[in-house]
Amino acid sequence: MSRIIETASGPAFVGSLDDDADLVHAASIATRCPGYSRDEDDECYVEGASPTCFNCRGRRWTADGFSCLKGLLAP
Repeated sequence: MSRIIETASGPAFVGSLDDDADLVHAASIATRCPGYSRDEDDECYVEGASPTCFNCRGRRWTADGFSCLKGLLAP
């Protein structure tokens, strides 16, 4: 199942912090992302220095999951 879905406001990542596969998927996207920028520590959701969309400054939470302000998520 794809963790990226198309919503009315654009693509959204619908993974969970509680699912190891979702954490791996978000890290894979962030590692390849030229726009990745780590958010402030108090806004980070995953411990560690490795890139992950869950900790990116460009991620914004939505009702469906989160979207990318850099526009780099694609279904």
